[in-house]
Amino acid sequence: AQYEGEMMRDKREGKGKLSLPSGTVYEGEFKQNFCHGEGIQFWTNGKKRYEGQWVKGCWHGKGKEFCFDGSLRYEGEFNENCYDGEGIKFWKKRFCTLKDSRGCWVAEVWCGEKEYEGQWRMGKMHGEGKKFWIDGILRYKGQFKEGLLDGEATEWASCWLNAMKCYEGQWRKGRWHGKGKTFWRNGAVKFE
Repeated sequence: AQYEGEMMRDKREGKGKLSLPSGTVYEGEFKQNFCHGEGIQFWTNGKKRYEGQWVKGCWHGKGKEFCFDGSLRYEGEFNENCYDGEGIKFWKKRFCTLKDSRGCWVAEVWCGEKEYEGQWRMGKMHGEGKKFWIDGILRYKGQFKEGLLDGEATEWASCWLNAMKCYEGQWRKGRWHGKGKTFWRNGAVKFE
């Protein structure tokens, strides 16, 4: 590894730049040889991988994670390199064609919209949150537990770039479970 920057008692301390043999680079603050404080980690192609707070070499606190192509992947809170706390995860940016359930062309959009916005715990959706279709339309809103809907939540179906409510009620491990209502396309209650 190659280091340029401030030192104290033969340890990286203060501001500096660390280049690793893998090609990954870190620029920012150091404490007791660790990446610690505010800093930026770069992919081998020179684009940002992570920008934000660090504690003892880990992404910890508020930060932003980026894809290899430079598009934003996640913005929010981290705990030891995991999404943890409030945060927004984004769909990977790409051009895509949307089709309905019959396979008919509906629209072409530039994806990069929110995929999930809400609470996280140890890298999984956990707590109150909203999940979105790739076109940015709301898909689920409610309680998540270890990455799955669990508790009270509402599901919307994406239909011709519009959202329509299809289920509202209780969930368990990602499935409808317990009391709830299903809806017709016109919004009338189908089953309760």
